[in-house]
Amino acid sequence: MVLAVFRTRWHRWWVMTAACAALGGCSFGLGRPSLTSPDPALKIPAMKQAAASRDTEAIPALLTALASHDPAVRFYANNALEAITGRHFGYVYYASRADRRTAIGRWRKWYAHAKMGAH
Repeated sequence: MVLAVFRTRWHRWWVMTAACAALGGCSFGLGRPSLTSPDPALKIPAMKQAAASRDTEAIPALLTALASHDPAVRFYANNALEAITGRHFGYVYYASRADRRTAIGRWRKWYAHAKMGAH
């Protein structure tokens, strides 16, 4: 009986671990939200926090995240940038890589000018 319960729990753990590996990893709620985390489950909450607090210090990390391979990361990065800056530069998270790259260039150009004006 005890061995059967052990096998069942072990089996569940193994299946969950394999599924997470196949999906690109799971955080299991471990770690704090971070804009620099490679885990979208930690990065996206940090983006939401930055947007809610209008954290201008987050802008460089958000600009980097616009080029992410993960569409959810790109979506939340763009939303956070728009919430923080009140600007929109035609970035569409599901657009082609070339179109996204062009819009990212507009964001970066604006940020470079905004940074120069702050000094």
